[in-house]
Amino acid sequence: MRHFVSLELSRVAELPLRPLLYAAAAAATAAGVYYYLNNHGDGERTTLDPADTTPTEDPVQMGSAESDLVEPDLMCDVDEGSVTQTDSTASQTDSSASQTDSSASQTDSTASQTDSTASEVSLSEAEEKYELESCARLENEKPELLSDVNALQDSVQELKKELSEARKRNDELEMECNKKSQELQLLQIQHNAIKTHLRKKYEEERRAHSDLKPQYSQLMKTLTQTQVSLTKAEEGFLIAMHYNDENVQEVNELLRKLYHDHKCERMRLESEREILQSQYKEILQQRDELLMDCKREREAHNILKSQYDHLQCWESVRQILQSQYKEILRQRDELLMECVREREAHNILKSQYDNVIETLTHNEELLKYFQISLDEAEEIYWPAMEFSTQLESDLSPAVGGRALGDTQSVTR
Repeated sequence: MRHFVSLELSRVAELPLRPLLYAAAAAATAAGVYYYLNNHGDGERTTLDPADTTPTEDPVQMGSAESDLVEPDLMCDVDEGSVTQTDSTASQTDSSASQTDSSASQTDSTASQTDSTASEVSLSEAEEKYELESCARLENEKPELLSDVNALQDSVQELKKELSEARKRNDELEMECNKKSQELQLLQIQHNAIKTHLRKKYEEERRAHSDLKPQYSQLMKTLTQTQVSLTKAEEGFLIAMHYNDENVQEVNELLRKLYHDHKCERMRLESEREILQSQYKEILQQRDELLMDCKREREAHNILKSQYDHLQCWESVRQILQSQYKEILRQRDELLMECVREREAHNILKSQYDNVIETLTHNEELLKYFQISLDEAEEIYWPAMEFSTQLESDLSPAVGGRALGDTQSVTR
């Protein structure tokens, strides 16, 4: 009995990977043998050596003592699956032990008739057979349990790696989020600066438009006055034609020439007015384009490169506006030159008017020479003089007003 228990305990020590399983199997085997020996009664006990009458230790206590000798860290490696399998194996061992007890009770009558040597031989053979079967069964279960432990360890390692990678990704995402927020703040600051600059530029353009508008109104007023003066001149010309149609042919020719010159001047002024209107429309169109560009610049504030391109575009627009402003100044100078030329033309007309006066004087002398009555001469002479005076008074405000408007535009 001691030899059998020591043999089982030695096998348990040789296989430390499944200590609970082997301890349970050893305890069940020892219990079965102990029960079998107790059922044989005194017949078997008389065959024992008196020296072997020492009290036998409880096999359950021996199994628990051996299980206490197992290393604690090996006990912790056993998972729930292995414990369940150990319980099932222990139950199978108990069932086999009960079967062994039943077979032992059946052969009790025959074993009592045999001698002690035959019973010991059969008992040793049964023990060896049972031991071989239990060892084979445990060896078959050992690789599966080892693979389960390895799989669990691998899964734990993979979970640790995934956890570390997740933490690393979380740190990277936090850093990227902080970086994006800083970039967004920088872009917002740049957008506010560009918005302020564009607003100032728009105010400057609007003030320039407001300055050009009264100039245009002044030019239109001057043109209207010129048209009124021309209308009056036409009326005077018609009156002069009515009074001097038969008597003063040369005066009529000069007046026709003067009317033609005034008509040409009016056409020229009309063309200049149309040019100024087209320029004003172009300025309004450019202002609308600038407003559209400002809106597009406000919408495209999230893209830094496009902001830079729009700034370059605004610089080119500024250069274009500067060139247009120079062109307007050049046109103003041309208008001043035209005013000087018109003043010269007025001087020429005045000299022609003096010639007309001389002609009238000569005609008066001719009338005296031909003994025309004084009353008839006065009837012809004084209306002509009044018409000339009225014509001179009409031409002087028109030319003077235009020269005054040009002088004011030059001063501005």
